[in-house]
Amino acid sequence: MALLNTVSSEYYKVLYDKSSVRAGKVFVVVRPYASQNEREKEKARETEIQNSYEILMKAMNDSEGKLKAFVGDKIQEKSEFEELVNQNTEMKNVYNKYLSANLLLQKISSAFYKAEGDEMTSDINAADLENFGISNELVTDPIILGSEFEINCGEYAGENIDLTLFYNRLKNMTFDPCVDCL
Repeated sequence: MALLNTVSSEYYKVLYDKSSVRAGKVFVVVRPYASQNEREKEKARETEIQNSYEILMKAMNDSEGKLKAFVGDKIQEKSEFEELVNQNTEMKNVYNKYLSANLLLQKISSAFYKAEGDEMTSDINAADLENFGISNELVTDPIILGSEFEINCGEYAGENIDLTLFYNRLKNMTFDPCVDCL
């Protein structure tokens, strides 16, 4: 989801994780897309990006289920868990897969996007992505966004705090007409 300024033809992405309600006001954090091509690239990748999150979450949940079934109520401490898992090669591999998926999940969303002018600094290993069936291109050719900025979008009136609230507030704050872009 993005906003298009119909006068300047600039696209804006609302950063939900950084937008907030503070002191009774709605603050929206925005990054403009570097170009229309970057917005089109994001639209083309939306399904692949969502699938990446789902693949990693499924890998974590599956691994966690196998580990819980293997360990059961046998342990009380993390050190006991690791000792028990390390005694079984299959469970050690399952645990490593869980840790790998968890680490990728933490790093991947910031690797999909890059600030305009920044150097490529992703420390995600291509082999790790490929092990989960995720395209390496998502991080080697990230979507480029401009510098982020925060806008005070007025008083908070008790609405649900979600992405739609932030987009609608931003749309109402712009001087030029803006339209939603799915």
